[in-house]
Amino acid sequence: MGSYILKDGHLKVNNLKYYRSNGVQLGDVGTKRTSVFSVNRVDSQSNIPKPKMKVKYGETIAMNSTFASSIASFFTYGPLSAAGLKSQLTSGKLKVARYFMEDRHMINAIEDSPKLIDTIKKIGRDTRVVSDIWVVGAAEIIEGTKKRGLLGFAGSGVAASGVGMSKGGASITIDSGAVLAYMLHKIDWREKQKKNWSTIDLMIQDPKGL
Repeated sequence: MGSYILKDGHLKVNNLKYYRSNGVQLGDVGTKRTSVFSVNRVDSQSNIPKPKMKVKYGETIAMNSTFASSIASFFTYGPLSAAGLKSQLTSGKLKVARYFMEDRHMINAIEDSPKLIDTIKKIGRDTRVVSDIWVVGAAEIIEGTKKRGLLGFAGSGVAASGVGMSKGGASITIDSGAVLAYMLHKIDWREKQKKNWSTIDLMIQDPKGL
């Protein structure tokens, strides 16, 4: 069982800090903003093309009343009141799950997206990619995604619906308003290719606090 701490500025999972969501979506690409006066965040300016994205289910938080209270205090989920959100999290009707893109899939998608690379060139070294998200969603849908391998990504679903699946279960939708927290990765371009921005060497995790 992991250790989870939620604060206004971050979600801490074991010793890893995730950024609190400001309406970002999985695959968003933008500038990392840091400030001593406000919460660090990413300002989304583009995104990995959805048809190129490959998403995987990661894990589900083992919920208890204390952590459900923390989520209800810091997070708004559609029309639910804080008490209603806590109740549905505690009862198991809603769950909090992590979905992510593997490094190799991010690299392949970015390298195969010329328009996105043009945006990354303009942003420069402050470019970050939203690589992991923690999302609040209906338990039955989240449980269904556990049985799948790689999933396609169809973007946002109906507002406050959390996680949705296509009829065949091959792809998912995630409402950006249901994203509780997210992780960033920065891009390390291969040294010999940095002038033409064509080949990525690796993706480097950039958790909150670094």
